Amino acid sequence: MVWWAKQLTKPLDYLSIRIGDSGEANPLRMYNFVLPGLGAVVCALSFHFFAPNTSLIGDDGLFRHLLSLSQVLVPFYIAALAAVASMGGTWLDGEMRGTRPTTLHGQNVKRREYVVRMFGYLAYVTLCMFIAIVSIIVLGPGIYERIHVCAQPFVRSITLFSILCVFFNVTITTLLSLHFLSDRLHEPEA
Repeated sequence: MVWWAKQLTKPLDYLSIRIGDSGEANPLRMYNFVLPGLGAVVCALSFHFFAPNTSLIGDDGLFRHLLSLSQVLVPFYIAALAAVASMGGTWLDGEMRGTRPTTLHGQNVKRREYVVRMFGYLAYVTLCMFIAIVSIIVLGPGIYERIHVCAQPFVRSITLFSILCVFFNVTITTLLSLHFLSDRLHEPEA
């Protein structure tokens, strides 16, 4: 990978963190891929069967609401990242309790590194979702009308599913970060 692409995609390194031995299932894979995919499938099927005429990009469309949410979340995640990165205290630089997360190279991930990677990932993915939704809102109608009428429902479904996957990934990772910050980070010393 070229150096500039590696630097611009560095926040995605969060996805390389493992919990448990290499022979075990990685619980983070469940949070990062399986649950968001299931949430997106259920939500997309609900739209398809129960609200097929719902606007995605109109003034009151789903993507407008997700755009508003991402406008709030990106600065929040960046502020949280800065707060954790600059927070004092050696306890934050210690090893995590229980099954310790590791990188792909087998190095233990300390508390601060884990939280910083998580918020960096959340900020990055939410910013990408923001850019994708703006692009869909601005360019979507022009592209959509040039697509053959038979393919339009398929394109709409794929677009909806893709954005919902990212949305559910951000939501589930945010819930995981809340669990970590409110419970795991303050576990008493053994």
